[in-house]
Amino acid sequence: MCKNEPGPGNFPCLCKSGYTGEDCTTSVDPCEASPCFNGAECQSQQQGRFGCVCPDGWEGPLCNQNIDDCAEEPCLLGAACTDLINDFTCECPNGFGGKRCESKLDLCETADCDNGACVDKLFRYECVCEPGWSGDMCDVNINDCDPNPCENAGQCIDAVDDFNCVCEQGFTGHKCQHKIDYCDADPCQNGGTCKNTETSAVCECRPGYNGLTCEAELDECSAFGKCDPTGTEACLDLDNEFKCTCRNGFIGEFCQTNVDDCASNPCMNGGRCNDEIGGFVCDCLKGNYLLLKSRKFYKEKQI
Repeated sequence: MCKNEPGPGNFPCLCKSGYTGEDCTTSVDPCEASPCFNGAECQSQQQGRFGCVCPDGWEGPLCNQNIDDCAEEPCLLGAACTDLINDFTCECPNGFGGKRCESKLDLCETADCDNGACVDKLFRYECVCEPGWSGDMCDVNINDCDPNPCENAGQCIDAVDDFNCVCEQGFTGHKCQHKIDYCDADPCQNGGTCKNTETSAVCECRPGYNGLTCEAELDECSAFGKCDPTGTEACLDLDNEFKCTCRNGFIGEFCQTNVDDCASNPCMNGGRCNDEIGGFVCDCLKGNYLLLKSRKFYKEKQI
């Protein structure tokens, strides 16, 4: 469109969109100024117009608006979505993975349960500890000595799911709960009586026996020696006693008494009797010697 203005030959042209020049004959390329953003393709159109062909992830007349790829909530399990350019990322909860948190992960694959079994609990894992262990990773040995289970002042030594007691002398059992009966093995012989002490068994022997276990029988003949050596033929060792066997002419429990062979006045005719061991001798009056000798012989023969 021409517009007349004062002066000869003075008529400027008001060009339509898409043209330029004094007479509006020169076409204008609207894409020459690169009006499209983000690498979009500019396409010229009629009357100086243009259109932008947007790359993936962009929109708007000039392709300068990032498409919100999180708008349709692509992340599962309520995971947070972060919009990118033509993409998105999901912040998956523990135990899940994949582009959209669609994959269940094996949490026990990387778990470190030292002394237990791993159990996958969907969003977390749990270590089920073996007896005697505790802690999130089953790496803490439970102190089975706290409190001290040992009785009678026993010393406790911790083990795994167990303990050992070092017992004081005189006690036994897993917890030192039993007092040792040293007499249980019946150590005393020959009818001896067993008595327990703090550290051992003591045997009280029957009369006639001695030794730690009453194993030795006493020789009463040697121990007591009461038989008179003059009047004793032999001493017999019996059970807790002895017996003296007297020589001829001696009597008494210990053969200590010489028999008075003159007590019955064996000498005749006024002879004097002299007692001897196991016999007698008559001191005869003069004239009776042979008779008395004969009587002595006879007496000895009788004994």
